[in-house]
Amino acid sequence: MEQRLIYFTIVLLIAAAALSGCKSPRQLSNGTAGAGSTRQLLEQAIAAQPDFRSLDIKRMTISTDKFNSPAICRILRDSAVYISAQPFLGIEMAAAKFTKSGFIVVDKMKKVAYTGDYAQLSDRLGLIVDYSVVEGVFTNQLFVLGQQSNSLRQLKAQQQEGVASLTYENQRIRQQFTLNPDFRIASSEVSTPGGQQRFTAGYSNFTSQDVLVFPYQYKLQVISGSRTLSASITITRMVANELTQIPELSVQGYRIGSLDSLIK
Repeated sequence: MEQRLIYFTIVLLIAAAALSGCKSPRQLSNGTAGAGSTRQLLEQAIAAQPDFRSLDIKRMTISTDKFNSPAICRILRDSAVYISAQPFLGIEMAAAKFTKSGFIVVDKMKKVAYTGDYAQLSDRLGLIVDYSVVEGVFTNQLFVLGQQSNSLRQLKAQQQEGVASLTYENQRIRQQFTLNPDFRIASSEVSTPGGQQRFTAGYSNFTSQDVLVFPYQYKLQVISGSRTLSASITITRMVANELTQIPELSVQGYRIGSLDSLIK
């Protein structure tokens, strides 16, 4: 299967992408919002986020310009994300598990496993990466890279060219979440100083599912210098709040590959 899931999970890790909606952005006047506007917009965006305990994405397709692969994804909120690529009759050929302490990526075809923590990954990628990135990509949650959940208060409201957004900026990165009329995140961009690295996401086909509204189509793109990585996810079946555990993922019997070879 080559490294289909490996490539895709790295896209997720470095994309730092938030989720989006299917409507046009909310129209507002240009300029930077004051503290009151920021507080109101942030509260509305937080209230619009999906509220769940677990997600069991039973059927989805991961696509790039080189391959399409059926897959599943299981999420326990604030705990773990498990992704499994199953290109042949439901047989798992590669898998990845992300927890707050680190991650495991297993290529069952090549019998190679990769393990590490987010500090190692951040050091090699040159930007902050943590568990909130992985979970946030899949669950339509606001997050601030390298910060805890209460750091959402650091987001600032802006109106530029008629579009409302929430932004965060420090010396290493700039994040921007654009909101739609329902205050869901319509698009996201993360960029590094100088713009040499830029990560964008666009999501559509928001669907009412059990107790939440969730995007069934994701589009992710990573631009790093002259290199561009793109991937999309199409969900066709999902259940909320029924999952109680995440599968174990062992490296026993696998050769341990270097993290540098995984992300190069």
